[in-house]
Amino acid sequence: MDKATAIQTLWDYNALETSLEEADVIIALGNHDLKTAAHASDLYLQGYAPKVLMTGCGRNHERDLVRNLKIITCFSNNLNL
Repeated sequence: MDKATAIQTLWDYNALETSLEEADVIIALGNHDLKTAAHASDLYLQGYAPKVLMTGCGRNHERDLVRNLKIITCFSNNLNL
């Protein structure tokens, strides 16, 4: 598969039209917008998955949110929870 096809496949999969279904884990990509973690926690509380994995939780506001929710597993090279 060439790079353009791979990118298009990933984009199509993540399109907003994709319906939600139960999964083993919810993956939230870390960023500066706390709504990402809040949405992931809402999905968790609705029972879509038993676990939430949030990447890139190196910033203070994300660390605090993860500690407060106590439902998110946070992976970062520089974070000790």
